[in-house]
Amino acid sequence: MQTVQMSLATNMASGDIAAGVKEKEVKKGFGNLVISQTAAYGCRLLFKELKKSVL
Repeated sequence: MQTVQMSLATNMASGDIAAGVKEKEVKKGFGNLVISQTAAYGCRLLFKELKKSVL
């Protein structure tokens, strides 16, 4: 999580964001990415545990 925040801060400081894109939209996009990755990781863990209990 901290890596994503540091990356966001670096990109905001260096001006790598396309013209017309608001800072709030970029932060929201990063937040959604983190949530999606966390959910995917949780699903993988649940699937592994399910496989253990079935086999």
